[in-house]
Amino acid sequence: SGNEAHLLNKSRLGDASGPRTVMIGQVRVAAVANRTNSLECITLQQVQDILRVSPGGIGERGRVYGEGERDISRRVLRATCMMVGSNRPRSAFSFRPDFEAVDDTGALCEKLRKDRRGIGFFLYTGQRLPPHIKFLDVAQSANERPVTLEPGIVIQDDYPLAEFLVLYLRADASAAARAFCEFAVSPAGAEIAARHGLVTPVH
Repeated sequence: SGNEAHLLNKSRLGDASGPRTVMIGQVRVAAVANRTNSLECITLQQVQDILRVSPGGIGERGRVYGEGERDISRRVLRATCMMVGSNRPRSAFSFRPDFEAVDDTGALCEKLRKDRRGIGFFLYTGQRLPPHIKFLDVAQSANERPVTLEPGIVIQDDYPLAEFLVLYLRADASAAARAFCEFAVSPAGAEIAARHGLVTPVH
């Protein structure tokens, strides 16, 4: 499966004779809107337009809601969307000044209940949405099929609004480095990763 392709388990760590990558976990960001909103899917370029409010862009339709500037979901949005096709000055990667930060998913959904044109983004860790809020499908580009966010605590290789945390283990890695990678893919390591919003192969 896709998960197995990314996971370097403990026994293989000990026997590895060449460089390996060790997938620690994945972070997914959900894009959501009021169920009455006509928007059903969105591309990464459109997300960039929403976040930056390009002239004539989709972002002019309503306000944008999400987590705080230091939250991991913002970092994923910046990495996956703000740099799409970019030969732009650093200032182009800044979020729109009226991006409204909320305390949690419940507060975000309440904002979207009142703002039927608004769009929200949050770190998805299996949360259930109230009936008046829907997930938006996400496409890499206008020429590619939209991908539906799989519900629950899963690793989803094809979801565009996501990032993997991967360690690179060299062939001549020290015993300490191998021990760290073994811990990272263990249940104890997964518990630490989960506290920071990552879904791990252990899940």
